[in-house]
Amino acid sequence: MPPPKKTPRLPLAVAVLGGAVALLWLGLEAETRPPAPAIPPELRRPLPTAARATAPVAGASADELARLRAENERLRAQLRVEEETRGAVKEELADALHELAELRRPMEIDMASATLRAQLRPGEGVVTGGYRMPDGRRLFAFIETDERPDGGIGVMGRFYAVPDITAQALGLQNLLTEAANTLQHGEVWMREEINEVTGRIQTSMTSRAVGLGATALRPGQASIVPIESTPPITYRVYIDRDANNGLDLDLRLESIPPVAAEP
Repeated sequence: MPPPKKTPRLPLAVAVLGGAVALLWLGLEAETRPPAPAIPPELRRPLPTAARATAPVAGASADELARLRAENERLRAQLRVEEETRGAVKEELADALHELAELRRPMEIDMASATLRAQLRPGEGVVTGGYRMPDGRRLFAFIETDERPDGGIGVMGRFYAVPDITAQALGLQNLLTEAANTLQHGEVWMREEINEVTGRIQTSMTSRAVGLGATALRPGQASIVPIESTPPITYRVYIDRDANNGLDLDLRLESIPPVAAEP
């Protein structure tokens, strides 16, 4: 048997060397090749999303919109309430400043005044005053109220100048005062008592009627009534109904020129 043929080594070595050179060349080309340009962000677009994946997102947006609308309406309602409250506070502040200005008037000018508040039941009135007038007598104010058919409230004020001795005989001694300006200085009387005492004053030879003045107003309103008298008198009355259908009465009586003390 003849011996096996030997494969020539040179061609094989050349083939292996050629493959290695090719691989080396490809590697060097890959390393020296410039990188691919980046895609601008504006040219990028997301992959399309399946329709079933977008449905929950749309539902969530509708719920959020409804919640925001409800919250917006709640805030608007709250704002309206705050504006109404602010308006009421402004009115109360204006009333308080007006009352304060009235209470300060005696410190700025010479005058006599009486200020009081009272709760009245049907058939009741108030008596106030009792301060001294220039002629030495005392000024008394008798204020009565009447229900009117139209739902309004009538107010009648009668004013008399009474000497001390007559005032004591008529039961007015508790209202005598040497202060020209008084606060909450008065009494609540029944109408029968007012009519009886004013009738006796009118028949007294030492007393005189100073003046009278009437007004009619709706509950929650105020009225100013000037009295043509000597000295001139003005009374301001505010009246409203309370929870028991009674009357809340605010009264301020002023007389100018000043009341002079008896020499």
